[in-house]
Amino acid sequence: DSINPSRKESLIHAKARLSWFATEHLQVHGGLEHFQQFFMEAIDENERSISIPLTAAHLESQYFFNERFTLKGGLRVEAQSYSIQLAPRVSAAYRIDEKQQLSASYGDFRQNQDMPVLIKSPETQQALSRHILLNYQWAHQGVTFRFEAFNKDYQNLLQTSSQGTQNTNGYGYAR
Repeated sequence: DSINPSRKESLIHAKARLSWFATEHLQVHGGLEHFQQFFMEAIDENERSISIPLTAAHLESQYFFNERFTLKGGLRVEAQSYSIQLAPRVSAAYRIDEKQQLSASYGDFRQNQDMPVLIKSPETQQALSRHILLNYQWAHQGVTFRFEAFNKDYQNLLQTSSQGTQNTNGYGYAR
């Protein structure tokens, strides 16, 4: 007597983006995207499945103060059947000369938990990462040197106890 497990995962992704070049110094970009994730797993005749929709909109503006200094700010809004989340992002770049640039950025990013987790608990919180980056780049004649310092904090990471129960109380960081 054999057990016949099967698993299928698929994704549909649609995206639209618009740009408006308001002046020679100001650009505004916006867009919409929709993800539809499908997941099914079965053992012999027993099957379970889930479909997770995610719709997002973003708006960002980029201002060129001069040929050397640029500032960019934006906001991403993500909606799922059980929550609406905001993800702000901002960055600044300063071009030292034709070969060198300094930049700094901040942003919030979200990601769904793995599908085998969501099939059991569809309302499980998304994992959140908060990034702060400082970057120096030198590029000349096809050679690039980049130094990056970063702090990335992670929240709502999936934890599994020794008894097998799961929660999203996990956290971590990368530096």
